[in-house]
Amino acid sequence: MAIYLVSYDIEVAYVVFGIGFLGTGTIMKEGVNVRGLNTAATLWGSAAAGACSGAEQWAPTILAAIFVLSANTLLARSSIRSTVGHWTVMAPN
Repeated sequence: MAIYLVSYDIEVAYVVFGIGFLGTGTIMKEGVNVRGLNTAATLWGSAAAGACSGAEQWAPTILAAIFVLSANTLLARSSIRSTVGHWTVMAPN
């Protein structure tokens, strides 16, 4: 029976590297408007919860999952977009 030492540092580095590319791909600039920031932030939060789960850190996994879910549900209606001269509140798509 072999005993393996597990290093989570390298696995988390791969997660950060991959999510960096995915998050960058979701952010789109259309003129002066930027779209996809909420999606990119959700990807990062979900990746953090997944990395904690893979490292068997259950308390940070639950906290990260609760944070991501609550941020998406509570802040869904407060997407604010700046227009020329004033702020308008946009409904989610």
